[in-house]
Amino acid sequence: MVSKPACLLAMIFIILVSCGGHSAPINPEKPAYREGEILVRFEKNIDKERIESMLRQMGLKIKHTYTIPNLYLLTITDRKTVAETLKILHDHPEVMYAEPNYKIQLTE
Repeated sequence: MVSKPACLLAMIFIILVSCGGHSAPINPEKPAYREGEILVRFEKNIDKERIESMLRQMGLKIKHTYTIPNLYLLTITDRKTVAETLKILHDHPEVMYAEPNYKIQLTE
């Protein structure tokens, strides 16, 4: 049986191919993500007050809240890099997942 994430990725690929879109070339001198921004999803049983308290302690601020429960776009407010902040978040038991805010650009 195929997992849900694999199905979702396959569907996205099919849509992009059928629309004739493709990714723009990546400039190796620039990161493929927005510096200072991270997408993170916390475990379902964590309330917003707890999340905000954790983020303050980690030097993070909520930039955007999504409709998916406990999914946030965060801004790094201290001098840590995206990689350093991701390491901290990946090691945190209340974080479901964390990743850079990747840049995606479709061209015709």
